[in-house]
Parts: sequence; C-alpha cells; structure tokens
Amino acid sequence: GWQLQSVEGWWGATDPRLDNEAREWGHGDFGQAEAFQDARFVTLSGVFQCRADPDAILAADGVLTALLNREEFPLSIACGSRSGTVMARMASRVSWDPDHAPGAAQFEVTFKADDPRIYGVTQTASTGVPTPGVGVADPVLDPFQEGAPGNLGRVAIVNGGNAPTEPTVTVTGGLSGGFELLCIETGRVVRVTRPIPDGSQISIAMGSGEIWIDGQS
Repeated sequence: GWQLQSVEGWWGATDPRLDNEAREWGHGDFGQAEAFQDARFVTLSGVFQCRADPDAILAADGVLTALLNREEFPLSIACGSRSGTVMARMASRVSWDPDHAPGAAQFEVTFKADDPRIYGVTQTASTGVPTPGVGVADPVLDPFQEGAPGNLGRVAIVNGGNAPTEPTVTVTGGLSGGFELLCIETGRVVRVTRPIPDGSQISIAMGSGEIWIDGQS
C-alpha cells in the first residue's frame, strides 16, 4: 500500500510577506502595521507497493491525479499526538515512477494552502441573546427564593495555538432588529441591522469580514 517517506513545508511558519518601502531621507524602511505570511506549499513523497499485482502499480497514480480537478479540500497530517488541517489544492503534477523497484512505484506531489495556518480540531459553542435575570420579590418571603438568572449572551473559545482566533459566528433568526457582536478582547463590533426572519441564518467570518445570508454573499 501507500508509504509516506517525507513531508516538506508542513512544520513551522511560512515566510513573512514584508513591505520594503525605503525611507527616502532616512535609514531603513517605513514601518509595517502587520506582517502577513506567504501561502503554504506542502510536498508529500513516498512509495506505493503492491508486489502481488503489478497492474495495481500502474493504476494507483489515479488516486492522486483525481485530486487535480478538485477544489480546495482538507489536508490533514498527524504526527504523534499532534495533528492539523489546512484547506489545500494540488499545486504540481503527480510525479510517478513505476520503475522505482520491483512491485513499487515512487511518487511525489505538492499541495498549496492559500491560508498557511494549520488548524486543530474545530471547536463550537452556542448561546442565546442576552436576557435580564429575575430579581427577588418584594417583600422577601420565607423560604428565600432567588429569581431565574439572566444570560450574558457570551461564548468563550480557548485557543491553544499561536495564531489569533478568527471564529465564524452563525446567528439564527428571528430577530426583528438584527444583532450586534462584540469581541471582548479587542472591542471590535459587528452590526447587522436588517431583520432576520425565523429559519434564516447569518454567518460572519470574523477573519475575512465576509457576511453570508442563508449561504449567499
């Protein structure tokens, strides 16, 4: 079967993309607010072995070449207890050498991930809209009874990686006045002021700033 021998371009960060704009009357360059990373190219190489069926050696490359016509797909790699996933597509031809050894073919293929960050397991959390709590009735009676607690309308996601968290938030109707999202850490606010009927969903990609209404941009 398939035997992976090497993985290149998976470990570590990609090269930073810097704006080199020289100071005309001074030392060095003008500053850059944020340094972005180049895309990630991952090269997999290994051997496919099938000594019992020589014809399988000639046909097995179709497993890889079938990926040429696919759009982005999740590429996951696990090493020990660490695993991660990128959204990638084919970025090279399939190198396939059926004469590598008797009953074995050597292969190499490169994938490109436009987003270079490697993601762990997807986390999900949900909450309702904020609601006030119910206080204690006056006069206070015995036995003492507290009212129903309110809902802050908050969710918390713990990020164990080394890149900023950029969640996708999905809001389900109905909400006649729209909604407002507040990122506690940064103070960033996203407002949608249109009515959201029952059954309709609004998805906000906090990283790209895209908003999707029932799957439509």
